[in-house]
Amino acid sequence: MTQKPNYLLKFFLIWAIANILGIFAAAVIMPLLFASLLKSIHSIVVSVFIVSVPISLAQWLALRRISHTSVLWVLTVPVGILIYFLILELIPDGLIVVDDESIAVLTAAYLMIGFTIGLLQWFILRRQFSGSSLWILGSTVGIGFSFWFILATDLINRSGIISLVVGVLAYIIITGLILLRLITHQNQSDTNMTNQT
Repeated sequence: MTQKPNYLLKFFLIWAIANILGIFAAAVIMPLLFASLLKSIHSIVVSVFIVSVPISLAQWLALRRISHTSVLWVLTVPVGILIYFLILELIPDGLIVVDDESIAVLTAAYLMIGFTIGLLQWFILRRQFSGSSLWILGSTVGIGFSFWFILATDLINRSGIISLVVGVLAYIIITGLILLRLITHQNQSDTNMTNQT
């Protein structure tokens, strides 16, 4: 019985470390390596890919330890962010909110980013895990709630580093718990199928 909790704890830690390393690479290493390129390129597409691929790559490497997750996972974060920007461009000017820096508007934006990323990731996870639609909610809440909390507590104006840590931890905990649920549910389903045969 202790094997299963240890396995789940080990995977949760792998998920946490992968996200921390991916976000560190996205926030520190990639801008240093590509600083001159980012300044010279006026393309949001290239900028989004340079900054977000390390996150999704690290997540994919972690997921490969428990399932046969498609390498397409690496594209989910950058494409999800770009879909958000595309949707934003398609909104008529008359519907754009005047106070675009209010907590509600910024939270809605990050909820939408979390939703688009989560939806793309769900298309991959649904082949591996039953009940994986919960991932869409987890990604949406993980990204949206963390930014809401940072903005609502005014933490962003007190410390950018602490804000980043809180946001990353909130995302890791929410998505990590959902992944543990998916793994546990999959293992129970596998056990039930084995017992039936």
